[in-house]
Amino acid sequence: TVWSHERVEMPDTGYWPEVQGVTVGALRDEDAYFIRCLREGRPIEMPRPREALAAMELADTLLRSAAEGRPIRP
Repeated sequence: TVWSHERVEMPDTGYWPEVQGVTVGALRDEDAYFIRCLREGRPIEMPRPREALAAMELADTLLRSAAEGRPIRP
């Protein structure tokens, strides 16, 4: 969050932010990867369902830990 005398701004810092006139971020990287795979004729690698579930469980644990203010083991 950027606070100034005139206003408070919450710039996008993750998916599609612009830094010094250049688009960067996770969504841009995903799009670039997809296009590169198409151009090079490579298969698009995706996480297996088990890996995706483990990532979601970890994210949930981190959010609960932050909300409760204590360490929680996944």
